[in-house]
Amino acid sequence: MFTVTFYSYKGGVGRTLCLANAAYTLAHEGAKIVIIDLDLEAPGIDKVAPFNPEQFPTKGGILEYVDHYSQSETVDPENLPSLDAYSYQAQGNLNVRVIPAGKKDQNYQQVLSRINWEELYREKQGFRFFEELKKKIQDEFNPDYLLIDSRTGLADISGITTHQLADLVILLFNLNKQNIEGVRDAYQSMMTAPKTRPVKTLLVASPIPISLLSDHSLLDERLNWVAQELPGAINAWTNDSHGIFMIPYKPQLALDEFTFVQTNPTDDISKAYQRVAHSIQQNNPNDISFLLKRAFQFQKDNLFTEAEEEFQAVLIHAPENAKGYFHYGDFLLKSRNWQEAAAQLQEACRIRPENSDYLVALGTALEGMKHYQTALEKLLEAENINGRNELILQKIAALYADLNNDRKNIEYTQKLNRIQFPPTRQEQIEPLILFAELSRELQRSDTRLPNNFDLDGFIEQFKDYVGMGVQEKCNILGSILEKKITSSQLRQLEKSIRAGNKQYREMFGVELENVHRVIWNGKLESVQNIRQLEYLSTAEQGRKSGFIFSTLLAVNYTEGLQFLNAIQVIKQIPISSCSKELQITLNRFWGGALLGLSNEGLVEDRKDNLSQACLKFEAVLQLGVETYEIYDSFGYALLLLARTYEKGQKPKRSHLKQACEKFKKAIDCKMESDGLVRWGGTLCELAIISDKDQVCYWQEARGKFEQAI
Repeated sequence: MFTVTFYSYKGGVGRTLCLANAAYTLAHEGAKIVIIDLDLEAPGIDKVAPFNPEQFPTKGGILEYVDHYSQSETVDPENLPSLDAYSYQAQGNLNVRVIPAGKKDQNYQQVLSRINWEELYREKQGFRFFEELKKKIQDEFNPDYLLIDSRTGLADISGITTHQLADLVILLFNLNKQNIEGVRDAYQSMMTAPKTRPVKTLLVASPIPISLLSDHSLLDERLNWVAQELPGAINAWTNDSHGIFMIPYKPQLALDEFTFVQTNPTDDISKAYQRVAHSIQQNNPNDISFLLKRAFQFQKDNLFTEAEEEFQAVLIHAPENAKGYFHYGDFLLKSRNWQEAAAQLQEACRIRPENSDYLVALGTALEGMKHYQTALEKLLEAENINGRNELILQKIAALYADLNNDRKNIEYTQKLNRIQFPPTRQEQIEPLILFAELSRELQRSDTRLPNNFDLDGFIEQFKDYVGMGVQEKCNILGSILEKKITSSQLRQLEKSIRAGNKQYREMFGVELENVHRVIWNGKLESVQNIRQLEYLSTAEQGRKSGFIFSTLLAVNYTEGLQFLNAIQVIKQIPISSCSKELQITLNRFWGGALLGLSNEGLVEDRKDNLSQACLKFEAVLQLGVETYEIYDSFGYALLLLARTYEKGQKPKRSHLKQACEKFKKAIDCKMESDGLVRWGGTLCELAIISDKDQVCYWQEARGKFEQAI
């Protein structure tokens, strides 16, 4: 059993949702999970679907379990009661057991306040109690993973979950000063405290607004700061955005608690959560994924006998793990050993019958054996689970052709075409009608709204918002009508929508109307649907509308840190033929993408990228946009460009001086502490390379730092 604690110094960073999504991902891939909610002051895992109980445990949760032990006159850590009456099974087919915080009744706070954690450890063998609790969980439930939702701050219970119980601690934090300094203190406490086992740490920044993902200078600065403060974390320093995992902000998560990887498995935030889960697997030496690595390596090296022996060893080690049978079956498929592959894949499907990938692989093996009808049955089961998967639809269409069923072959070919190409207006008409009906119903309803809330204005703004698909908007309107959204959440949603609309108006000007039209006529789901944008930018290439789609595509690529893709798209757009707003947007994001490439390649490549970035930011200024963000990015590009030169080279001093001028203009636009810090840092670098004006530069730098403070 590998124990993972999810910890944050402050609330509001999505710690419980990160745990829930990681738990769902691990369980969906065949792992057996136990979750303990030890955030006793603000419990929440039992509110997140599908980990909410159909019936709450009869004796409560971990709070009552600890209280029962601590109130006993004679304690025996080796003779703890069963956990069955203090836990429940998660809903659905997931192999997840949840030990909730406790019964949230009128006695909850009283029970919580009478537990003295210090006394428990000092007088009642608290250390042995928690060690035996872990053994009890192992013996009763035999999980692969124990996931613990920890209390925030530096309290006693946080120390138990991070110092004593964990094999891996996931540190979640926002990128503001208070969060970073708080999680640093917790990290240092973990590193210096005596331990019974080595504890690893993994860094997760959450939630990260889209606007911050596009401000690479600020983002890089904060990530560097975190990595320097927590240098021993697994992912503090790697070549992948410093390795620190980033969970993007999604407005939907502020409105309802659910596992995003279950409802939207291909979304960016789901991929971020899945990345956390897979890192947990990689750092667990007993996880089957870890054991499979040797088999995969032998397979890669064409050592097929050794690979087969390793796959068989995995099955002996984990005879009830579907993943082992699946990968062994896949190995046999590649060697065209259809019959044996089918046998292994049957076992995978027996253990995990709801996994569409396993069913597809079994269908492929049966097809190889020419058992076409049985293969078709398995693929139809897979379609019921994942009906928009192109591979599944392709295989079903091919099998109907093998069975000489032309009508069904045509039907599935048409299904595949509808997936591969943007939907028509007819297919989108139902959500459009639904949005209008829900809007009217909301205006007529007695739903309680915040004071002075302009409902008509909100609906109009929401209708025009291009950052969300029509179906998503309908879901949110439905949640408002069902009173699942609080007044504060609705205010926050309104604020986010207004800010988003303002941002897109500044980016596209009058062209935004064309974006609205494309979304409402069903050709584009939202401005963040990269696949549809790729299709539209190609289909409309050379036309004015194509410039808009290509610009949106470049923006998405840049915000997704796919800088080379962004630059390639922008280079194909005749910028001078675009509207002023599009020219500003394209130059701004081109400069941002070039800035994002500044850490890659040889020195001369970095110089060229940074020089080009400066030209793009200058072009934005010449178009009349003088904002803090542009001047700050320009200054940062000049600062990085200066660093590519040696101390004695003349361009270094010149670029540093120019960077100071840009930072000054940025601060003239808006007083920001981060901008002052960058200005002060640049002055320090000038002082280091200067002979005559060194003292002046130091004094001026000190002044900027004092202003920032």
